[in-house]
Amino acid sequence: MTKKLSFKDYLFIGSMLFGLFFGAGNLIFPVHLGQEAGAATFWANLGFLVTGIGLP
Repeated sequence: MTKKLSFKDYLFIGSMLFGLFFGAGNLIFPVHLGQEAGAATFWANLGFLVTGIGLP
């Protein structure tokens, strides 16, 4: 890649990374998943780790 990125490009990439790592889904979904899992907490955590970490 020989083209230098502009400030607008850096801003766009930075906002995408912020949304990826600190989006509302990453803050709300695990708590909701734990509340809904009940006695199946192990399987809920395993499924979340596989789909949230393993697949991406």
